[in-house]
Amino acid sequence: MKITLFTSKTCVKCPAAKSLVEEVAKETGAEIEYVDIEKDLFLALEHQIASVPAIMVGDEVISKGTVPSKEELLAALKVQK
Repeated sequence: MKITLFTSKTCVKCPAAKSLVEEVAKETGAEIEYVDIEKDLFLALEHQIASVPAIMVGDEVISKGTVPSKEELLAALKVQK
């Protein structure tokens, strides 16, 4: 399963989201893709992401502009399997 983290350089919440995603990926073996929306705006818009951090599990965006709890991210990974 893949977790995609959408970020930007000026995002205040993004370091916390990155830590969460990396922790969960380490525990579950999930692959991580990092997307800087300033460099790949088209991909962000394709998924209707206008605020960061945003986290996508598989093809489903599970959060926009917030950092979900670890439990929410783990639950989304289980649903997507």
